[in-house]
Amino acid sequence: MALGLCFYKTSLKSQVNVDSILLIAKDLSTQPDQASYLDSVLRDIADQRIPGAMELFHYRKQMALQNSSRSDEIKQAVLTAHYLANTFEPEKAKEEILPYYEQVNELEDPLQKADIYFIYAYVHEKLRDNEVAYENLHKAVELYDQVKDSSYVNYHNALTALGRATFTTGRYAESSIVIGKVKELALHNNDSNAVRGALQDLSILFSQIGLYDEAAAYERERMLYYSRPPSNDSRAIGLINASRNLILQDRWREALQTYREALALAPFSSRFDFFDIYIYNGIIECLYFSSQPDSIAFYFNLLENKFDKLNRSASYEFLYLQSRFLYRVSQRQFVQAEKDGLALFNNALQSNDGAEIMMHSRFMSELYRAWNRYDEALAYNDIYVAKKDSIQSANKTNALLLYQTQYETREKENEINSLQQERELLSAKVAKDRLFRALLLTGLVLLLLMGLVVYYRIKQKELLRIQNIRMGISSDLHDEVGSLLSGITMQTDMLAVVPEDEKPGFIREIGENTRRAVTTMRDLVWSIDSRRDKVIDLKDKMTDTCHQLLASAGFKYDLKLSESEGKAISMNPRAKKEIYLIFKEALTNITKHSNGDQVSIEMRTENKELHLSIKDNGKKIKKGSLSGQGSDNMHHRAKLINGQLSINQQPDFYEVVLVAPLK
Repeated sequence: MALGLCFYKTSLKSQVNVDSILLIAKDLSTQPDQASYLDSVLRDIADQRIPGAMELFHYRKQMALQNSSRSDEIKQAVLTAHYLANTFEPEKAKEEILPYYEQVNELEDPLQKADIYFIYAYVHEKLRDNEVAYENLHKAVELYDQVKDSSYVNYHNALTALGRATFTTGRYAESSIVIGKVKELALHNNDSNAVRGALQDLSILFSQIGLYDEAAAYERERMLYYSRPPSNDSRAIGLINASRNLILQDRWREALQTYREALALAPFSSRFDFFDIYIYNGIIECLYFSSQPDSIAFYFNLLENKFDKLNRSASYEFLYLQSRFLYRVSQRQFVQAEKDGLALFNNALQSNDGAEIMMHSRFMSELYRAWNRYDEALAYNDIYVAKKDSIQSANKTNALLLYQTQYETREKENEINSLQQERELLSAKVAKDRLFRALLLTGLVLLLLMGLVVYYRIKQKELLRIQNIRMGISSDLHDEVGSLLSGITMQTDMLAVVPEDEKPGFIREIGENTRRAVTTMRDLVWSIDSRRDKVIDLKDKMTDTCHQLLASAGFKYDLKLSESEGKAISMNPRAKKEIYLIFKEALTNITKHSNGDQVSIEMRTENKELHLSIKDNGKKIKKGSLSGQGSDNMHHRAKLINGQLSINQQPDFYEVVLVAPLK
């Protein structure tokens, strides 16, 4: 983000007297009073970026640990990490908050969870890991939305940070929505400082996507929210944003003049001198691209001195590298400039910052053009043009303006709704309105009663359906498995009295009956499995049965069904079961009585019905008959599902044809 929301309120204090604060705290009579005092001091220190206070944060956290207060411990860890991130030590901040982030799912308090997500995201934003920041800010805002406390300070902070993250990662429409929500929340809380911040972000956003007039309008609106003449710092912010707006339009000389106007407002009250760094960096960029390289060395030395005062803070290193890159190009130090440029470009790629990718690809193109390496210059220029087009063309649509208009319209709608509610209250005494309310209430009661009746009937119908299923399962288990188990039991008892030479036959018969019982049980379980309710599932089951019955008996078989047709159509569980058992009975008849060697099976669906044909090529009938109990069972099962079954026994084939509804 070119500037983002990096300007926080500044402090007139230049240092913290740690010993004095601890002395005051220890003089308080009770530990709760000490904790309350330190909390108020540390909140101000963390928000205002005052360095040198780490001992106070450690002391306050030790108080929480001594009291074994997990809630207080988490609150202090969040505050400490916030302070470290604000004082340019994001790696230490990450170490502080990481143990709590790893255990966040164990917490029940949504505010604690939201605060941890927010600070973890804030730290990663400082580390320029924008996607991680974006993901965790979404989690934090969702939790804050659930709590619905619009005055909670971290709720506003998280929304503001999410506005930055969505912008930085190129989600410009979403950024417009989030910043609009920040503005709406700030207006609700009568927080003019937050309103100014939201308008500043909207100005930056619209400038970045090429809507320069709208960006300028937001900047003018921001200036209206000062209750008194704005400070030099506030005026400088506006001028810096205006300069960046001009740079994006390649209006370099105008931008240079605007940066110089901002510099004339110095000295600034900011503790860390970051206004000067932004201004010097902008001036160097304008001097280079407006072909005025002679003054670059002067301003680069000023920037380097300021950067040294900040102990070369990582938070502003990218600005220093940008300026050093342009300085080195202007001095024709191409090898050193290439190292700086590649570092900037690769960092932009890693952080997925579209605006920086666009800017640094342009820088690299300028380097190689000045170095007479035109192929590389052209390659980076192509990246620059493509990124600029993707940012501006994709977002110069009505979508972004529509999102913003929706938020502005919502404010008007809220005002209209408030007026309507007042009129309704004034007309509440009118008899006609009372009658209408009474009729409405009566209608709602009747509607509720009707809903209860419908619900009761649906519930009863469902209970009856479940009862029928249970009865069917019970009956099937009794009829088809129970008789087999009873027979096995009797045969087992008889083993004790039969002669030894007959026992092997008994044991084989017991084994066959046991296998039949297991197979029957598996078939019943399959028939009620709701995960296997497609025609293709029935076909798969039939294929397994063919392999078990026909292949083992020496028959070849062919089972045909359209794969797409089978996957798309569901079946009633009862129909699925009975169709399968009819099919299995037919195959059993064939294996017992047919002397053929080929079985043809065809399945198709038509008009919500399943058409099944089973046909063998037997020339004559073996001992026994195809009629009898097996055929009767098949007819009975077809009747149970309103199906039509025909059994055709000819001298040279045996055929079973079934037409049954699928539901």
